[in-house]
Formats: sequence, C-alpha cells, structure tokens
Amino acid sequence: MEAAMGRRMRRLLLYGLIAALVAAPVLFVLRARPQLDDARDSVDTRWEALRAELVDRYDTLDSATGAASDAGLDDALIGELRAALDDWSRSDDGGDAAVGVVTANTLEGLGARLAAVRTGNARFEADEALAFTMAAYTENAPDPDLVSAYSDAVDHYESERSSALKKPLSGVFGFKGRDDFEPSIRTT
Repeated sequence: MEAAMGRRMRRLLLYGLIAALVAAPVLFVLRARPQLDDARDSVDTRWEALRAELVDRYDTLDSATGAASDAGLDDALIGELRAALDDWSRSDDGGDAAVGVVTANTLEGLGARLAAVRTGNARFEADEALAFTMAAYTENAPDPDLVSAYSDAVDHYESERSSALKKPLSGVFGFKGRDDFEPSIRTT
C-alpha cells in the first residue's frame, strides 16, 4: 500500500512538473506580448503628434521645391524631392509610423541638400521666392519636445523588442524595428 501511495505521489509530482513546464512559457507570452504592444503603441502615439507638425513643414518644403524648380535648379534634386513629397502624402494618409518616419527622414535629408545647394550658388541665393520659401521651411522646425518624446518612445520600444527573452517573440508576432526621426535642423 505504501508503494502504491509513493507511485501515486511521484506521478502527481511528474504531472505537476509537466504542467509547470508548459504553463511557464504560456504565462511569459501572455505577460510579454502586451508589454511589446504598449511600447509600440507609445511610439505610434508620439509619432502622430510629431507627424501633425511635419505636415506643415513639408508643405513649405513643397513650396520651396516649386520655387527651386522655377529658379532653374537641377532636375535630379527636384525629382527626388517631388518623389519623396509624393511618398509623404501617401504615408501621411495612412498614418503608418514605420513608413512615415523613413519618408520624413528622406525629406529632411533632401531639404538639407536643397538648402546647401541654394546657399552654395549665388544665383539661387539671390532668388527671392526661393529664399522666402526656404526660410519658411527652415523656421518651421518641429517642436524639440515632440522629437524628444518620439525618440524616447522608440528607444524604449527597441529595448523591449530586442531584450534577450522578448526577441524571439518580436519575430513571431511581427514587432518590427522603428526608426528615429532625424530632423535636418537640430531642435535639441
């Protein structure tokens, strides 16, 4: 009778151990996935606030692009600017932060190039329409607090996403990386 009782106890312990081994990963996933969701949602929320300011900024860049074209600026740069502005319009409609930030960073780089070309050429620097629209673009820099809040949210999300335990979950559940926003005019 004691032998049967001992076997029963070992069997119960074995079942308990198996249940614990199965339950632990499930509980981890149930706890970690909402943390990843919250971190990604925070990035998206911060992007929405920053994106709202960038709409006006890129409207002024669009005007500067038109003025640069009218002034006879190189068609290659004008073409790149118009293509990136079209990409921005499409990404802006969807509000997808992952796409919008990449496009915004492209526009910031092209805006900086346009400013450098303008200041490096006496004819373009003397063009009043181009000077006016470039000044409007330059003065329409995004709020440094919004840029910083977005960057902090991206840093938190990336640290959550790339932690040793959560990295496998990130791949399985599609938590892709997010880019920082890099304004061409330093706002901090």
